[in-house]
This record gives sequence, structure tokens and C-alpha cells, in this order.
Amino acid sequence: LIRSMACKKLRALDISGCYIVEGGKFGGVYNTVSFLTKGVYFNTSTPVIIEMPRVQNDVIGEGMFGSLTTIESIELPNSVSTIEANAFSDCPALRYVTIGEKTQFISSKCVFTGSSSLSLVTLRSKAYFNIVDGVMYTADNKTVVTALPYVADIVKLQNTTDSIAPYAFYGLKHVTIPVMPEGLRSIGEYAFCESGVVSLTFPSTLRLIDLGAFYDCQYLGEAVFPEQLETIGHGAFAGCNLSVVDLSKTQVKTLYGNGSNNFAMPNPHYLGTFQDNNNVTTIWLPATMEQVGRGTFTTEKLTDIYTYATVPPAIVHPHVYKEGEPVVIAYDGFVYKS
Repeated sequence: LIRSMACKKLRALDISGCYIVEGGKFGGVYNTVSFLTKGVYFNTSTPVIIEMPRVQNDVIGEGMFGSLTTIESIELPNSVSTIEANAFSDCPALRYVTIGEKTQFISSKCVFTGSSSLSLVTLRSKAYFNIVDGVMYTADNKTVVTALPYVADIVKLQNTTDSIAPYAFYGLKHVTIPVMPEGLRSIGEYAFCESGVVSLTFPSTLRLIDLGAFYDCQYLGEAVFPEQLETIGHGAFAGCNLSVVDLSKTQVKTLYGNGSNNFAMPNPHYLGTFQDNNNVTTIWLPATMEQVGRGTFTTEKLTDIYTYATVPPAIVHPHVYKEGEPVVIAYDGFVYKS
């Protein structure tokens, strides 16, 4: 009903006095170039319609208001407990959203992605969430839930921040420098994917950079990696513009290789950690490094790989195993200098 009304140029929607009740299925429309839904990664230049599950009581379902092209303001009921992924994505005219006082869960996954006109999100209660300078946090200011489209290009996160949720800054092309505080321990999957980040200085406390966290950040030319860093996921920096990768001070043991030969629809789940950084000339690996997946680095400009390990790490093919253990194969002509 709401979607059919929107097609008739509905601009303001105030359902604050209503209840969201269980109902039939509906089609969510996605216009974004790339997205992950229900475990499947898509690359598309045309809108894709995906059938969503049945609407549940007090839940703003996945993509419920997505791609409503004329809607400018939405006021949600206080009774809403959950807002799911892509709920308000790709609404080009949307400027104002008011969230009810009983909302306890808001997905970090692309809730407002593509709604570039959004200028204000209002919380009727701060019992569960807080918004500071265009960034939504949990009430204790420890977790970044999602960045709103009107966040500044240089983002200074709260000093209490210890984690950044998956997809938090996804697709925000204007965000160039995130200032991360000491105490931050983890960056979730796809957190800055396809954003406009140009340089990164991670805090010394950071331990995890998850799958695809900075995937396809095409302007990212510099990253300083900290001493306590232990894990960098598949495709975390694939498709960036780094020239030097210096992991020498980190505690990383494994860099993941390319697990797929299908490059027509790149999927960070299968991309090498630093794949397609075509300007990389020098790589420094830490003493802890044990394995480097084949295809972790794909660049024709690479001249030197240095390692502090006593035994140079093995180059491992992701699909070759022997009695449960990876098989060490050729070093592909790379010269390790210790």
C-alpha cells in the first residue's frame, strides 16, 4: 500500500500513530552498483528486484522504504523494535527520518545508502542509540552502528569507540579521512567498502580488519598498520591504490589469496587481501607471517618483498591441500630479503 501511494508522488509519511503488522511479501528494489544480500554478492548497473520475506510485527523490514523516489520525510511508530538492512536506501528525495523510542536494533547494513539528500535523523529516545556529528552509535558510544549520509568528509569518531560495525560507512564517497581513536579494536566487514577514504592511520589497539573492510576504496593511497593488528580479512584492501604495504610491525600470520577465477563479478569473499593494488612496489612482512595466499598481491610494479621472519612465509594456493594442510608451492619469482 505504502509503495503504491509513493508511486503517486507521496512526499510526507507520518505513521507515528500506527502499528507495523505482519503481512505479505513485497519486492525490494536495489539501484546500488554492488551489494551483498542473503549471502550473495551482486554487481549490477541496472535496478534489481528481490522478493523480501513477510513483514513482521513492529519491524521495518529489509528494503521496506527502499527506492521510494518522491518521499521526503518519514516518521516511524514508537512501537517499532527493529529496522533492517536497506530500509531507507536509494531514496533520492528523502530528507528527514524520525525513529521511535522503542527501536532497539538498527542494522548497520546500508540502511540509508544512496539517500544522499538526507539531512536529519531524529531519535525520539537515546536509550539504545546516539547520533553525534552524523554518526550513529550504540547508547554507550562504543560501537559505530552506521554513518549517515550527511556525515562530514573528515570523521572524528568518539574516544569511547571500540568497534565499527559492518557496512557502517559503505559507499560514502565524500568520506575521505576517518580519525580512529585509541581503544578501537575491530573494523567490521565492508565497513568502508567503496568509500572515498584517501589515507588511514590505525590506532595501536586495532586487532581486526575484517572481510572487504576497505574493498574498492580507489583513492586509498596510504595506510599505516599498527603493532597489535592480528587479522586482515579476504579482500580487505583489494582494489585500493596503495604503493607500499608495510605490515612489519604487526602480528599478522596469514594473508589470504584469491579463491576464485571469476573476475566478471568480483566478490571480496574470494579476493586476495591486497589484490588489485596495481601501484604496489614494496611489501614488508612481519616476523609472525607464516602464509601468503597466492594472489594476495597482484601488481606488475612490485619490485621488493621484505620479511622479518626467519623462514620466509609459504605461498599457498587456496585450493590445494594435502592431508588437511596447505601445500607449499613456488614463490613466483619474488625475492625475499631479510
